Amino acid sequence: MKIQVLTIAVGALALSGCATFSRTEFCNAAPGQLFVGQKADAASGLAIRQATGADTVRWIPPRTSVTQEVMQGRVNVSYDDAMNITAVTCG
Repeated sequence: MKIQVLTIAVGALALSGCATFSRTEFCNAAPGQLFVGQKADAASGLAIRQATGADTVRWIPPRTSVTQEVMQGRVNVSYDDAMNITAVTCG
């Protein structure tokens, strides 16, 4: 009986950690357009993520193929060889 109670308690504790993680699953690319032409760096990535409401940033280097799966809470930032942002899209 004690082992079952301990197992249930450990399982509940493990699941409670999962319950605190939340994703917005939201991205609005319109505010991200202000960053087109700016340098692609960590600071601009954070600013873009905050401006668009996205959970994650996917950097897309020049001449790179990317998968077409859509993630609602992700912002895609494309940049050129000079590290200038060329496009900001969601998905």
